[in-house]
Amino acid sequence: MRCKNITRMLSKVINSFLNLVGLHVIKKNTWQHIESLKIDKLHLFKMSSIDTLITKENPVIFDIGSDVGNTVQLYKSIFKNPIIHCFEPNPYSFQMLKNRFRTDYDVICNNVAIGGKIANLPFFIRKMDSKSGLFKLKQDISHWKKSPLFDIREEILSSVQTIDAYCNQNNIDFIDFLKIDTEGNSVGVLKGSNQLIANKKISVIQTEVLMDLYNSETIYEIEKILSPNRYNLFTIFGMGFWPSGKIRGCNLIFVSSEHSVT
Repeated sequence: MRCKNITRMLSKVINSFLNLVGLHVIKKNTWQHIESLKIDKLHLFKMSSIDTLITKENPVIFDIGSDVGNTVQLYKSIFKNPIIHCFEPNPYSFQMLKNRFRTDYDVICNNVAIGGKIANLPFFIRKMDSKSGLFKLKQDISHWKKSPLFDIREEILSSVQTIDAYCNQNNIDFIDFLKIDTEGNSVGVLKGSNQLIANKKISVIQTEVLMDLYNSETIYEIEKILSPNRYNLFTIFGMGFWPSGKIRGCNLIFVSSEHSVT
């Protein structure tokens, strides 16, 4: 009994320390991956502030790169009746995503990748499922000690869809919030959303940008697509850096000029 009490006390002390540095320990179950043991508090703060940009109770949300649905669950906690379209090409993550929301009819799960054109392309499944994607790591990453979690464990052929085509097929004429987390394919996703972007049919866009890891995306490439269509940069968050201090990646939120922001 005394041993159990000491264990509980140590557990509380360790959890308190981890909370201070932005980490949480979560019991693993059928839908949580090992990477879910670390939660970026800043990311959650920015995600939870989306309700200041979107005030609808039932927004249409596109979650590109849903993984096992942690962000989907977050949207459901923020909005009363969101309609969420999920896109996850990794079959293992998709199965957990689908099982997790199997009774939620406002969560539509699609086992496809999203890109710049309709195609069938190689998809690389990594040891850390959430790092899987359409691109291999760049050859010249000698400045970074690569984690084995980025190692490719399987290569499959994935169906690739565009957002424009998906919306045309499903009679969706407006997206309130578009989130892109595709491990290097943000530019492709935006190019495949060209019609919706040009017609201001997406209100808020959040996209990850990864530099010098897969295919060297840049903030400039993202702005080159969005700025001419009068999307304004609202905020930058979740920045990561190489050991040299050079920025490795970040998340951007753009807001349509037709969307009022106070």
